[in-house]
Amino acid sequence: MVIQNSIVHVRQPLDRQQTVITTNGREDNRKNTPIVIHNCSIIPTPEFKAHSSVKTHLGIPWKKYARTIIMQSYKDDFINPEGWMKFNESSDVTTLYYVEFWKFGPGSNTSGRVKWPGYNNLNNPNDVKDFTAEKFINGNEWLPKFDVPYSGGLVR
Repeated sequence: MVIQNSIVHVRQPLDRQQTVITTNGREDNRKNTPIVIHNCSIIPTPEFKAHSSVKTHLGIPWKKYARTIIMQSYKDDFINPEGWMKFNESSDVTTLYYVEFWKFGPGSNTSGRVKWPGYNNLNNPNDVKDFTAEKFINGNEWLPKFDVPYSGGLVR
């Protein structure tokens, strides 16, 4: 799944709940099913912005082999400094692959992020090129036929 050139609005949760942007997991590490968020803005709705005490995380590893790539995206200041959280105490954080690449905005400071083996704060474009629309979903082959606006590669 590629979400690109979009605004990801995070809504106010129910009382005593947190919010999570993504959840992903696979039983088979050969399946190519990451969530890719590319060139997006991750912001709270106005109603949610008024409740700044609610924690928001970028993702939860729902199963083993979770993969989420957030690249070239703006993150507002409501993102929890840890960034990511476990689904439960038995969550396997040794098999996940979480990436933040060329991030910006007040919620993009990674100094307080989780210290999991599979969490990656990347800066080399070669490390994420396989997750661009061109490479990951062969977008240049079929998206133009549908007149869908997209960016095949990195945008900056």
